Amino acid sequence: MLTSKWQPTSAEMVTTDFKREMTLLIEHIKKFKAQYLLTLTNEMQFTISPELQEWVIGNIIPELQKTGLKKQAMIVPHEFFAKLSVEQTIHDINSTKRPITKIFSHKEGAMEWLYN
Repeated sequence: MLTSKWQPTSAEMVTTDFKREMTLLIEHIKKFKAQYLLTLTNEMQFTISPELQEWVIGNIIPELQKTGLKKQAMIVPHEFFAKLSVEQTIHDINSTKRPITKIFSHKEGAMEWLYN
């Protein structure tokens, strides 16, 4: 299992920073052969624009599907716009059928789902 944690400093990010972080995440999933991913976005302050959501679907999801990742659990952000953008992105990811991604409000529920 791999854990990815977004920091409150993500409020200062720009589009290129987000793309770099997502690309780095894919590299880590491949390197460590992760089957499960816990993404902690509860402190995320960055809003994923509709254009970035499309970029994720077109660039990150195809790479993610090439990995052995089976499940991804996401703890949603507290900040309204960041939460909304994460939820929309997850909806788009789930339309691709792989990996199975589910949103949680607490880490405990996410961990239980990942391992069952």
